[in-house]
Amino acid sequence: MEFAVPVLPHSNVAILNFLNGLWPKLLGYFLAFFLLGILLNNHSRQFRNADHADQKLWWINLVFLSFIVLVPFVTSIWIEYGDTTVGVLCFHFDILISGIILYFNWSYLKKHKYLLRKDITPRISTIITYRNLSIPVSSLIAIGFAFFTPFLSNVAYLLILIIMFIAPRLVKRRVN
Repeated sequence: MEFAVPVLPHSNVAILNFLNGLWPKLLGYFLAFFLLGILLNNHSRQFRNADHADQKLWWINLVFLSFIVLVPFVTSIWIEYGDTTVGVLCFHFDILISGIILYFNWSYLKKHKYLLRKDITPRISTIITYRNLSIPVSSLIAIGFAFFTPFLSNVAYLLILIIMFIAPRLVKRRVN
């Protein structure tokens, strides 16, 4: 993503017109940054609860990171062609695949308990699972909406915030 300042006439109107046309890029930038932050936060939570990593886990993470580094590229497509279904789907599918791999990463850790810290509680494990699921679920909803309203399909990612906020409270109730 580029934020290049073009050569403009030295006038308030020209600069304001340029800045006004920038808002879709800024929206895309902040949405991508927000989603990357969530993906990397969830990834970090997983590894804070891991004691060890084996070769398969490293490969899963390598694949995860390969889709993470695509985010600036697909965000640029989304920003440039945000009024098209295909342009928006490029972004949604990258986030979906990243979320699925992150969920698979956590599932692998849970299945191979010797990799996890010994003091991890079922509550923490369940919260991480819900938070990881929020990304692919939101992406699937965004993909569905993209066929009807490409630009507004991005609103589906607000579901991630709702799930991240509610998950610890739901799990607390289930435990009590």
